[in-house]
Amino acid sequence: MALSIVKNLAKIGIGVTAVYVTVEQGLWGDPSQGQVTAKKLANTLPAEKEYFEKIPSTTQIADKMREGWNSGVQRTFSALSESPQTVKSTVQKYMK
Repeated sequence: MALSIVKNLAKIGIGVTAVYVTVEQGLWGDPSQGQVTAKKLANTLPAEKEYFEKIPSTTQIADKMREGWNSGVQRTFSALSESPQTVKSTVQKYMK
């Protein structure tokens, strides 16, 4: 029983410490504080800097989403416009 209490207290301590450290580093502040923290982290971890550079901007994400949506709409309406011919050929194939 005592071991269980110690384990749970350790877990709670780790969680509280993680939240405290992130608050102190400004991770939960406004976006400018978050950017400063991200840049500090990128400068501290040289291998991580290339990963931060690969993160797409919001405009790139919006463009990709728009392209994906438009592609889906075009495929849907293309399939709908071809459906009479597809149904006709399928019926003819199985009616023989």
